[in-house]
Amino acid sequence: MEASFCRTYGKGTLVRDSEHKAVGNGYLYNSRIAVERQIKKGDNYEKATSFLTLILWAGKESDYLSQKLKKGQQVVFEGDIIERTFEGKNGKQSVVEIIAQNIVPVDFSKKDTTSKAYDPIADAMPQTATATMNGFDLDDSPF
Repeated sequence: MEASFCRTYGKGTLVRDSEHKAVGNGYLYNSRIAVERQIKKGDNYEKATSFLTLILWAGKESDYLSQKLKKGQQVVFEGDIIERTFEGKNGKQSVVEIIAQNIVPVDFSKKDTTSKAYDPIADAMPQTATATMNGFDLDDSPF
């Protein structure tokens, strides 16, 4: 069987406070998020909401996330979509989860920022990233 890869990026709202616990040699950050989308019904669009589990296997930063990210806060996430099946009370059940590589709060309070303009997306990007692709300087791009 070939391994499949399904990377996703999204924004959602935390619907409960997160959990943080030690598991083996690492730490697990776990929360539920609501992700909204628009569905066309005739000539109109209606809002539809999906509820997903957001998981991050991390070091001590998962403790920081569980302290800072609370119910009602919006986050931007990057991760892999997985479906897990298990035997439940009602027989075989499945759940869709996001195994996150990055979780970035959208609305940190001012007391958590520095004097510079706070950009949570830019601040989450690795500092070692370069703006080149195949030798082409992306800063010179006309787009």
